[in-house]
Amino acid sequence: MTAFGYLFIDIEKRFRVPVADQQQVIEQYSQQLGLSVDQFFIEQNSSARRPFGERDEGHRLLQICQADDMIIVARADMVFSRATEGVRLIRRLKKQGISLHIAELEGDIVKPQERKLVISTGIADLVATLLERLAQRERSGQSAAIRHAKKIQQKQGRYLGGPVPFGWQVNGEGRLEEHGEEQLIIEEMMAMRADRWSYRDIARQMKEKHGLGFSHEGIRKILASNQTRREEMARRAD
Repeated sequence: MTAFGYLFIDIEKRFRVPVADQQQVIEQYSQQLGLSVDQFFIEQNSSARRPFGERDEGHRLLQICQADDMIIVARADMVFSRATEGVRLIRRLKKQGISLHIAELEGDIVKPQERKLVISTGIADLVATLLERLAQRERSGQSAAIRHAKKIQQKQGRYLGGPVPFGWQVNGEGRLEEHGEEQLIIEEMMAMRADRWSYRDIARQMKEKHGLGFSHEGIRKILASNQTRREEMARRAD
């Protein structure tokens, strides 16, 4: 078993802790475990927001570590960029059989620990559960933000992606506007429908006259959605 110390210097200076202080904390913690740190890795050119495995020294450390080795770090925020990333890292380390000790938490957050002849999960399960909850909150928060942004854009008449509906086009401002030629074809459809043509007959006529391969259900949707969009545009104009 090899014990590695990981020292982190945040280039953004948001979580900067002197290297000497980090090293002292890690050495004191390892002594409590009856161990000594075999090698220190100093991360100097990375942001705390960057995933551990994508940092230069973090990546090198993960490549060097073998089963039963341990990584010791002073604080959790020096390893985890986000909760979701923390979940991934813990799963990876657990799969590889590597321990991750956080000195400020006084324990291994990957593997269960044996204390006083009683098998205990220590803080591993607690931290894993906490990270899972935070990850869920991050994902739901991002989804809510996206939904809110789309709702605002929709109210502004912005086109949100996907196939452009027949009869419409996207202008230079990213908004839907009527497509003149296609709107004339839709007016033909509406006139036929007013004359009691079935959707199937309208689809057949569109194929013969304009070469458009709409199904009868496609014709129905075009007529319904076209009217809805016109009404929405009229409301926004008011």
